[in-house]
Parts: sequence; structure tokens; C-alpha cells
Amino acid sequence: MRVTMRFILVLFICFFFSTNSFSDQTVRLTTGEWAPFISEKFKHDGYYTHIVTEAFKLAGVKTEYKFYPWKRTTLYAEKADKWDGGFAYSITDARKKIFHYTNPVAESCVVIFHLKDYNFDWQDESDFAGHKFGATGGYRVLKKLEEIRKAGTEFKIQTTNTDLQNFHKLVRKRINVFPCNREVGLGIIQKEFPPEVAKSITYHEKPFDCSSFHVVLSKNSEKSTHWVELFNKGLKHLHESGKYEQLNEAFIRGDYELQE
Repeated sequence: MRVTMRFILVLFICFFFSTNSFSDQTVRLTTGEWAPFISEKFKHDGYYTHIVTEAFKLAGVKTEYKFYPWKRTTLYAEKADKWDGGFAYSITDARKKIFHYTNPVAESCVVIFHLKDYNFDWQDESDFAGHKFGATGGYRVLKKLEEIRKAGTEFKIQTTNTDLQNFHKLVRKRINVFPCNREVGLGIIQKEFPPEVAKSITYHEKPFDCSSFHVVLSKNSEKSTHWVELFNKGLKHLHESGKYEQLNEAFIRGDYELQE
């Protein structure tokens, strides 16, 4: 009888600690400022961050985030010594060599901004000839522009460290056009410029580039595929429950932006 009770007790202890360790799972991710999608200044650290948090939560996983400049965000996500991965990243051949990708957190498009008094129209990439482009370092848009120019279309590219710097250059007419994520660009224009200046900026309706954005988990981590599986499971439930659409509607209403 004592042996049986001892055996049951051991089984109970093992079950308790195994279930407790599962419920205490925490994925640690790096990210960077990318308003209005990701920002420490917004509720839930922004729309994309909220999706990631809720998807992992539905899979029984807690989330921990750390904001860095984007180049360091990628570096720390790849090393996987303290952080398991990062978000939100588009798919590139170079990244696929070092990261496992989850299913898309969201999708978004880049459009080309310009001043209203600047005559800009384009139907294909040959129409870029002669224009002076602004680009933000570290983004895939810069790489795409360089590839277009390398293929034979002649235009200039000036790079800066941030999207805001590029918009300032656009307003000062140091560049003619600037490809930027549509929502990001509109948010910067609204918040960073006086109304009379904001009204002078527009964008071409034709998308320059559309991408899906993902959580990436470093292949240097033994648990990377485990996190991918759990996130995809939670994201599926988020869609099926209708919660994903609710988060999207909240983003459109501007609910994530804290009122000053």
C-alpha cells in the first residue's frame, strides 16, 4: 500500500511540475519602433504587438518584449542567447537562412509619397527615371530600389536612418519621392508636421511593394520550431474567434494611440 501511495505521489509531483512549467512558458522577442504598428508609446505596444501577444496567449505562452534600433533588433534576435526571436519582419532570402517564420501577423503595402506640386506618376519601374528617391536604411524598400537601378533605370537614391528624416527632406525638396509604408507615412505626416505642411504631401495610389509581416524565431535556438507551432496555433484561434478582426477594427479607429 505504501509503495502504491508513494508511486501515486511521485506521479502527481511530476504532473504538477510539467503542467506548471508549460503554463509558465515565456517567449522573449525583440522589436523596434514602427508606429503606428509597433510602438512603446501606444497601448499594448501597438497593433502588431497586440496581435502577437494575443496569439501566443491563446497557445498558453506569455510574451516579453524589448525595443531596440532595428539593426540591433535583428542581431539580437538572430543570436538567440537571451532573446528567442523578433518581429515584425517581411520574408527575404537572407532572413530565411537564419530564421524560422510564423504565419503572417498582418499584411501591408508601401506607396510612394511626394509633394502635391511635384508632378509624379508611374505605371512601371521605368517611370522612376530621373527622380530623386529617399530611402530608409535597413529596409527592404532600399534593396528593391537598388535592384531596379541596377537593372538599368537611372535615378538617384539618398538614404537616411529614419522615415521621419526622409519626410523632412521631402518637404525641403531635397528628394522628390519617398516610398514608405502607407499607414506609417500618414501617421508621421499627421503627427510631425503642421496642418498646412501635411496638406502639401500626397502619395501615388499604386502600391510599390506589399508584404506580409511575421514573427521570426532564430534557427540558433532549439525551441524555434516549438514557438512557431504554438504561435500559428494561437493565431488560427484568434482568426476563428473573430478577435483578430476586432483588433483590426480597433487599429482603424485609432484606439492604440495614447491621447496626449
